[in-house]
Amino acid sequence: MGMTAFFYRKDGFYPVELLDPMEWGTSLEAHAAEHAELNPGTVKLEDMYGDPLWPAH
Repeated sequence: MGMTAFFYRKDGFYPVELLDPMEWGTSLEAHAAEHAELNPGTVKLEDMYGDPLWPAH
């Protein structure tokens, strides 16, 4: 089972369903970082509770 994460960009944000990181053998933060790197322009990722998964650089 996955979880909803929010990708923030300069012009807004959008929700994405991330797969369960245990299926990938990695942490949720590492999984989110991989997605951020594949989506240039992402400034931060948060989980559905507002907790940071990938900080802005």
